[in-house]
Amino acid sequence: MSNYMTIQQVADELSKSTKTLRRWEKEGVLIPDKKEEVTRVRLYSPDHIRRWKRSLQLSRLLREQTKLIHTLNKELDKFNMEQDYVPGQPLKLFDDESANHYDRVYEKLSRTKKVYNWALKELLTYPKSMLLVSDDEEKENA
Repeated sequence: MSNYMTIQQVADELSKSTKTLRRWEKEGVLIPDKKEEVTRVRLYSPDHIRRWKRSLQLSRLLREQTKLIHTLNKELDKFNMEQDYVPGQPLKLFDDESANHYDRVYEKLSRTKKVYNWALKELLTYPKSMLLVSDDEEKENA
């Protein structure tokens, strides 16, 4: 048993409740690697749990990056709305400070999208069952 983790140890490691882990087991998403015959104690491989933990971290990172992309896009939309051309009206000129601000926002958006794409690519290397947990976790956080 020393090479395996109990459900409580896994819950602590993943920052989830044992109830959530049991639900995932019932749904066929996170199955214990074995159960003790007499006590029926659920046992999980540490390597298996490390992969699950990484999958959850990537899912969180994707959600954070998605929110940031949305916020940055809104900021750039303000810039575009201010630049809308109205026939017969002169274009608004931006001072250097405003132009630099929007350049920084655009650069941050580009970096954020790169992180998002990297995390998505990493997450998609995991089995489909781990992606189901990611969706499940997002519903719990909503």
